Amino acid sequence: MLYYKHLDENITEKSQSKQSGIGEEKDAEKIIRLERKVKLLKEYIRLILTKKYGAKSEQLSDEQLSLLELEPSVCEAEVATEAAVTEAPAKVATKPVKKPVRGPLPANLPRREKVIHCPESQCHCSQCGARKKLVGYESSERLGMKPREFFVEITKREKLACGKCEELGVAVAAVPATIIEKGILADSLVIDLVINKYCDHLPLYRQSMGIKRDTGMEVSQSTMGSAVMGVGTICGMISEAMKKNCSEEDMCRRMRQRFRCKAGERKGKTGRVGCGNMGIRWDR
Repeated sequence: MLYYKHLDENITEKSQSKQSGIGEEKDAEKIIRLERKVKLLKEYIRLILTKKYGAKSEQLSDEQLSLLELEPSVCEAEVATEAAVTEAPAKVATKPVKKPVRGPLPANLPRREKVIHCPESQCHCSQCGARKKLVGYESSERLGMKPREFFVEITKREKLACGKCEELGVAVAAVPATIIEKGILADSLVIDLVINKYCDHLPLYRQSMGIKRDTGMEVSQSTMGSAVMGVGTICGMISEAMKKNCSEEDMCRRMRQRFRCKAGERKGKTGRVGCGNMGIRWDR
C-alpha cells in the first residue's frame, strides 16, 4: 500500500510539472501573438494618421503624430512646418558678423558743444602733484532737438504825429498781412498746425491737447479749423493767379497732352490719359 501511494504521488508531481510547462509555453505563445498584434495596430494607426495629415506627416515620428492627433484642429501648414523642423540641418559654424558702424550725422545741422570737465581729484598728477594740461577731448555726437517754444508775439505799429500841426492827426503804420485777420494765432503757429496735420497726419484735437499741455492755454478746435481754412483760401487764390498767368496756347497744349499708363483692372493693356480743364479722359 505504501508503494502504490508513493507511486501515485510521483505520477501527480510529473503531471503537474508537465501541465505547468504546457501552461508556460501557451503563455509565451500568447505574449508573442499579442506583441505582433500591437505592432500591427501601431502600423495601422500610423497609416491612418499619414493619410489624414498628408505626405509631409511621413517624415514625423510616432510621438509627433500622437501630439498632432491630440490637437483639436491641425492644418497642412502646421504639419509641413513640423516636418521642416525635423529636417533642419545642423548649423554650420560661420564667421562672426561685424557690428554695423554708426554713420556720421548730417553736416548741415548746427553743432552745440557740451564740455564735461574732469573732477578736481583728476586734475593733479598723482606722482609729482603738478596740475595736468589739457591735451584734447574724447568727443561723440548724438542727435538732439530743442522742444518747440511758445511765445507771445507783440506787434507794435508806430504812431507818428507832428507837434506843430496837430490838425493833421496821427499817422499809423499799416497792418501787416496775416493769414487770419484779427486772429489769436500767429502765422508761425498756423503754419505749424498745417504741417502737422497734412504732413505728419496729426489731428487738430491732438494738437490742441499739446498746446494746452505746454502753455496751459486751451485753443478750441473751431479756431484751429478756421486757421486751416484760411490757409486753404490763400492757396486757392494762388492757384487762380497761376491759371491767369498761363496763356491760351499753353492751356491748349496741356489739354492735348497724353500720358501712357496702365489700364487698371484690364491686365496686359495700356491706355492714355488726357488732362485738361474738363477733367480726366480715358482713351484705350
